[in-house]
Amino acid sequence: MKLTALAVHTPEAVRAALAARGWETQPAWFAATGMQALVVLLEEITEAEREGLVRWGAKAGADVLTGAGGRW
Repeated sequence: MKLTALAVHTPEAVRAALAARGWETQPAWFAATGMQALVVLLEEITEAEREGLVRWGAKAGADVLTGAGGRW
């Protein structure tokens, strides 16, 4: 698993980081403007790890975005 903390000083910084990883413009902007305190990018995770994070997010009230380019 590869974990990268994203600079979240501004929504534009988050949008740019997501766009640099293939997110489409509008989903990247919506994600960037809706995120708050902590934003991390997880890459090279297994399907089981992804599913576990999604389940944890649902229980914890955290937004877990998945999919290539911000698509579900």
